[in-house]
Formats: sequence, structure tokens, C-alpha cells
Amino acid sequence: MKEKLQSLINVIPFLWGAVSVVFLILALIQGLEWFKSFAFPIMITAFWACLGLFPLFLIFALVKPMRVVGAFGMMFISWAFGAIAWAYSLIGVWSVWGMVLVIIGLVFAWVGLVPMALIASLFNGMWTNLLILAVLIVLWLTPRIISAYAINKLDAEDSAAVVGNE
Repeated sequence: MKEKLQSLINVIPFLWGAVSVVFLILALIQGLEWFKSFAFPIMITAFWACLGLFPLFLIFALVKPMRVVGAFGMMFISWAFGAIAWAYSLIGVWSVWGMVLVIIGLVFAWVGLVPMALIASLFNGMWTNLLILAVLIVLWLTPRIISAYAINKLDAEDSAAVVGNE
């Protein structure tokens, strides 16, 4: 069970990578203002949807019969919050420091934009942006930890079932 769930979860980064490349190309072609007007409504809707689903998937992750659904849902929410943090960081770094530093941030394994946005917010006294990014990072990591817990519980339950059948 764990292998099936893990293989399904492993597809999410590739989908996110493909979508982010398309959005980045569109942003480069259309410009920052277009990207902000396009991305912000999507980010806000996705944020509230994920925040609303969080308690449901948390309960599913803790209840044995629904643990698979909870683990997958928590991992999906984690990737969604990570995508929101990444897009918010892209807008922040591009607005404050320009496209050259966005490209430098992208060179660092695609996730370098988030630390660069934290540094840009810190150096420019943009405390609200710094707080928003910190909250997004916590919301990105928390579901991932819960998902890992649920997957490990599934693995332990499968092992116990195999030992019990011998």
C-alpha cells in the first residue's frame, strides 16, 4: 500500500514542475503585472480551499480506514501551499529585485526563490511579506509531516498484518 501511495505522490512534483514552467514562460512574455493579476486570485482561492480541507484530511490521516486518503490529501495540500509560496516569492523577488535575481533563484533547484523572497523582504523591511512567507512555509511543511506520519502508520499496519498472517 505504501509503495502505491508513494508512487502516486511522486507524480505531484513533476506536474508542479510542468505547470510552473508554463506559468513562468507566460510571466516572462506577458510581464509582472499580468502575472500578478492572473496569479493572485488563483493563489487566494487555492489557499482558502487548502486551509478548509486541512482539518478534513487531518481527521482522515488519523482514522485507520481513511488513512490512505488522509495521507494523499495532506501531501497534495502540502504541494499546493508550496506552490503558493513559490508563486508569491516569484512575485516578491521580481517586484523588489528584478528578473535577474529571479533567474538566479530559479537556478538553485527551483526552490531558491522562497529563500530569496525571505531575504528580499527582510532587507527591504517588508514585514508583512516576511510574515506571509513564514506562514506559508509552516503551512507547507505541516501537512507534509502529517502525511509522512500517516504513510509510516500505513506501513506499520501492513507489516503487522503480514506478521499476523504467518
